[in-house]
Amino acid sequence: DHVRYGGTYQSWLSEKRDWCISRQLWWGHRIPIWLGSFPANELENVITSLPDTKNENLWAWISDHEGRLQPLDKRKPNDLDTAAHYDLIVCLRDEAAEDEYAAKLEAIGLKQDPDVLDTWFSSALWPFSTLGWPDPETAKVDAGQRPLGSINQQKDSLNTYYPGNCLITGRDIITLWVARMQLMGLFLLGDIPFTDCFIHANIQDGKGERMSKSKGNGIDPEDIIEKYGADAMRYVLCDMQTGTQDIRL
Repeated sequence: DHVRYGGTYQSWLSEKRDWCISRQLWWGHRIPIWLGSFPANELENVITSLPDTKNENLWAWISDHEGRLQPLDKRKPNDLDTAAHYDLIVCLRDEAAEDEYAAKLEAIGLKQDPDVLDTWFSSALWPFSTLGWPDPETAKVDAGQRPLGSINQQKDSLNTYYPGNCLITGRDIITLWVARMQLMGLFLLGDIPFTDCFIHANIQDGKGERMSKSKGNGIDPEDIIEKYGADAMRYVLCDMQTGTQDIRL
């Protein structure tokens, strides 16, 4: 139902919302921010010890006790309250910068933020991050994997496969994932990652409850296949995909 689901999508986009992208989880992309709090009379010495702050891959700010941020190169040392503490905040923009500077920042008293990025922030990068963005030519791949850069005068993976055509997903993550992928694609690459979105039904248990590992109400498709056959399961799922928003099994 493109009218219904399109309305959900448009309605969410029509309102500006704050989005806290940090999470206190044990897994996820670690936020690339290093922090340290220093008294005003020590701050300049710490700043002097920083790695090259003119490097475009290292950004730094100071924050006062009221939380006001100021770029490091705009600071006025004479304006500092000598009785106050200030936070020094450093962002490393890519993996190479982290490899080069992380140990140096820790050596002068800064520690990396323990939070990780919201799952949906990381997931919003999926359409292009898996293709080697921002630079497929230097993107790391696991042993045995095909390089993401150009090979034999063929285009690299990012320019070959981005943007795509159709995304297939469930109705429950239209705003969590679909909309945010579109936003990230437009902001970072100037183009949406896909032009069409096929919304399939959600599969529930026999009582109409969402399947959950904690509830133990999930159904193993192999059990259905063993009893009814693979073709029967395929037919039922395909036949019910667009006729309802939920499928009970």
